[in-house]
Amino acid sequence: MTLKQNIKVSDPLEEAGTPSVCNLFNWNHHSPTQAVYPDGNFAYRYWFVPQEVRRQFEGNANMAAGVAIGSSIQYHLADKIFKLNPNTRKLSPVVNKRLSLDLAIQKVQEEFDNYNPVNEKDRAKFQWYRETIPQTISQLAKAVEVLGVKKNVVAENVLSFHDDRLLLPIIGRSDLEFQQDLSFASTHNTSFPFSLLEIKTSHDRPSRLKKDGSYSFTSAKVPMMPNKNHLMQCAFYSKCKPEHEVKLIYVVKDDFKIFDRHNCGDLEPENLNNYYEQLVTVFKRRERLLMRYADETDVEKIKGELVQDLDPQFDHNFCWSIGNQFVQDAKKIWNC
Repeated sequence: MTLKQNIKVSDPLEEAGTPSVCNLFNWNHHSPTQAVYPDGNFAYRYWFVPQEVRRQFEGNANMAAGVAIGSSIQYHLADKIFKLNPNTRKLSPVVNKRLSLDLAIQKVQEEFDNYNPVNEKDRAKFQWYRETIPQTISQLAKAVEVLGVKKNVVAENVLSFHDDRLLLPIIGRSDLEFQQDLSFASTHNTSFPFSLLEIKTSHDRPSRLKKDGSYSFTSAKVPMMPNKNHLMQCAFYSKCKPEHEVKLIYVVKDDFKIFDRHNCGDLEPENLNNYYEQLVTVFKRRERLLMRYADETDVEKIKGELVQDLDPQFDHNFCWSIGNQFVQDAKKIWNC
């Protein structure tokens, strides 16, 4: 197997030689986050509806809170943040003027307040998370302090990798990258010159509906072991950045947990390679599904064939939380 790193940052989605059937569906890359979705759900999201429709999918307060928490630490510590230039429509690094933690918290809370809850339960979560976001950010700040995140910090870096077994490149974004301070005393320090952090947040869950109409909440806990999907993401980062040690941080409002190769065998290089292979298997399967129709030009005909081979899994616990109108649209496609 030959792996080639694509170091072109300005526009990694402009790939020459994309198969014509992929162009028909405006599908030009894989991403580790796409691998989380079962094939049927993935097909609806990325093949059956255009991007402008996908952007209308309902979110939830959990996602909005996670974005706020991640952004806060970027505003606080990053020297550069990769952002989309509105004029060139290309991603490029922007110099960030670091904020104090308090000001970063204030900024992301203002951003979080712009979120519009999709239903009453989501509204209850939104109101609860407005109170717990500062606590969660404080836990994340403790975690990055343990790791010595200070020098040459870059956020939202664009990572592009091309595996010769795939037709399309794999594209991802890193949460934080930084230069390792080898003089910094920490049980998580290594001989790697750089580190890359993948940050995952969990939030309290609404449970019992009380007599007054409000919800009680169950506190989120950090996991004992990393999630498989998160490990596949880390494996991709490791392939892109072999000089970086990838660390996985889980954070909740009153705790955090750092996983790396010192305390988690799954993050050792050999095992990360196994997770990368699982990721590639998913992407190869999806390319094979679509490339069966390489000579077709009728998009609707191709969709009609694909739905016969894909299970939509409408009972999946989170993949179809995109809004009732879109779920109903998908069920019509599958004649459900």
